[in-house]
Amino acid sequence: MAVSLVSTILKATLLSCGNLPQMAPPNARSIREVLMQYLFLAGRVLYGGFFLLAGIDHFRHVGMMTPYAAAKGVPAPRLSVLGSGSLIVLGGLSVLLGIRPTWGVLALTLFLVPTSFLMHNYWAATDPTVRQLDATNFKKNIALLGAAWMLLFIPQPWPLSLPW
Repeated sequence: MAVSLVSTILKATLLSCGNLPQMAPPNARSIREVLMQYLFLAGRVLYGGFFLLAGIDHFRHVGMMTPYAAAKGVPAPRLSVLGSGSLIVLGGLSVLLGIRPTWGVLALTLFLVPTSFLMHNYWAATDPTVRQLDATNFKKNIALLGAAWMLLFIPQPWPLSLPW
């Protein structure tokens, strides 16, 4: 009771002097919320940037990638390399910038599913080294697919995104 009385007197004194620290407005964001927004942005830069750079490489190295796609039995290999490059450039930019992320995830899905099963079909490889490389890339692509699908559960518009 005495503590409560002292507290009340102290608050009244500080209020009358104007020295009581103001409480944050109800819409103020906590440091944790701000930090999480910037961490989410950093994750988008890393994840979207990965696909953006890979897509650019599809265009830069189309001459090297086309014979490999043909050897894997991909129909219209040059067109497939260029088309898949377009998908991951658009998907990567969408995630990176936060513009229409559902469409970006769709583009990444349209790239990752066929690429995983057509280009990284480790179960068909007879050479142990090729089998291991394909198995690693297959698992990586499936993990990237799972990460893309998880992005669908983040409420939109995403924080620190470009408006569209």
